[in-house]
Amino acid sequence: MDFFLNIIRSACLAKAGYRFLDKTERSFQGALYSFLNGAFHTTHGTWASAETDSGIGRTDIVMEGQYNDQSAVYIFELKVDKPALYALEQIHSKDYSIQYDLCHKKVFIGLKYDPVKLNIAEAAIEVHQRDKQHAFQVMPPKNFAVNATGYFQEVG
Repeated sequence: MDFFLNIIRSACLAKAGYRFLDKTERSFQGALYSFLNGAFHTTHGTWASAETDSGIGRTDIVMEGQYNDQSAVYIFELKVDKPALYALEQIHSKDYSIQYDLCHKKVFIGLKYDPVKLNIAEAAIEVHQRDKQHAFQVMPPKNFAVNATGYFQEVG
């Protein structure tokens, strides 16, 4: 996952630059949505949607696709200057994933956007995957932060 986060950081947001990004979540969401939809739709047969309605809220970005003949969904929640774990908690508290319970794998991704550097600064990722009995197994969340050299790495 740190490789994926570094791609978003360098190939998407760093190249968008200050002319296209500002300090708002909306700007961050627009750039990330465009990147994910363009990069992954054409190469991996996935599709992204933004502001998808759920029972009690709207997800920021959802990416759906088939991987190894298994359905997968990636739910992104974006926050400006709030911890990535806070974003992950929102995915849970608003039941954003319930409409994807038929998928084989659900990946929750909380991202913290730094409005000064106009890029992501931390991430929290939690994977829910079906076992042989078709029950979801929840992996402990993994936390990622940008290190001193400017790359994402897993932390504590």
